[in-house]
Amino acid sequence: MARLAGEPAGGWQFTRQTVIDRYIVDFASKAVGLVIEIDGDTHSAQERYDGARTDRLARLGYRVMRFSNGDVMGNLEGVLMVIAEAMCHAPLPPASMGVTCLPSTPEGEGAVS
Repeated sequence: MARLAGEPAGGWQFTRQTVIDRYIVDFASKAVGLVIEIDGDTHSAQERYDGARTDRLARLGYRVMRFSNGDVMGNLEGVLMVIAEAMCHAPLPPASMGVTCLPSTPEGEGAVS
């Protein structure tokens, strides 16, 4: 996911290992309130913690998107497309960030599997 950190990705800037409240999140774009979490195999045993963490971040104004390690390793382009779609629906208008959004796809298309 180095494509999210460092250089702006599609016009948006994410920082890696960002502190928000009492949590360290994998990637965050504070400008649009989006957190990206990459979950390894151990996260299946942490569903309650992850749920509470997501709820807390949501109360702070962040949308949390979770992807499995397998999705990132096996379908990075698909993951980036899902993130790009989310950015197009962010509270801050994408045009102000240099992001060009395509028309929405019908329900279910473009999902990461």
